[in-house]
Amino acid sequence: MHRMESYMTQPAIWQSFTQGFLRRLPTMDWLLSIGIPMGLQFSITAIGTIIVQGAVNAFGSVYIAGFSAAGKIQNIVSTVFVAFGAAAATYVGQNRGAGRMDRVHQGVKSIQIMILVWSAVMILVIHLFGDMLIHIFIDASETEVMSAARTYFRAVAWCYPFLGSIFLYRNALQGLGYGLMPMMGGVFELIARAAIVAAVAGSFGYVGVCLADPAAWLAALVPIVPYYFYKISRISRKETHGGRITADVI
Repeated sequence: MHRMESYMTQPAIWQSFTQGFLRRLPTMDWLLSIGIPMGLQFSITAIGTIIVQGAVNAFGSVYIAGFSAAGKIQNIVSTVFVAFGAAAATYVGQNRGAGRMDRVHQGVKSIQIMILVWSAVMILVIHLFGDMLIHIFIDASETEVMSAARTYFRAVAWCYPFLGSIFLYRNALQGLGYGLMPMMGGVFELIARAAIVAAVAGSFGYVGVCLADPAAWLAALVPIVPYYFYKISRISRKETHGGRITADVI
């Protein structure tokens, strides 16, 4: 008798599961519309990095070592930018949900100022103490490797404000619920890196390869910054008139 009752409840359990799953489909669809572009964005950025590293490898072990050492130091700079981006995504998402677009605008502006300050500090630190930082990874006797690391910093350090801005506006858009356009910023990065390596590296050598990073950072901002301000304006205007706008895929 107990076994028969168990069989009888199975269709009810399955029906309850199916109904619950169907109710969650819109939420799952929205999460995938954000998550899939984010995953593709990281993959696209990684491909661009591989292209640049491959171009550096062609110049030999000295330049590989210098490029690698400079990259480790630059990670200190970019880690702070990553933190700013994560803060922007959380802050923007919370205030977007609360309908406080004024706070979204003010928060993004404040983070942009912090990015500019941090960039200026790090540019100054690298200019004044770059050799000391490089010595952490490279012996002072390896002058050619030291020179390769210095060359990289001279090529890219001036663009740190743009690197930080990528994390800010990309994450702000994701916090607003838009996933496709941040991914397109990654596509622009990839195209810029590949184009610089193909067009400039042959004429300018290692310096030309180093310029691929600043070119990629500038290119990434081309789609995402105008799109961010367009969406902020559109959402604010809609909510001012008492309407409600939901995030679409882009």
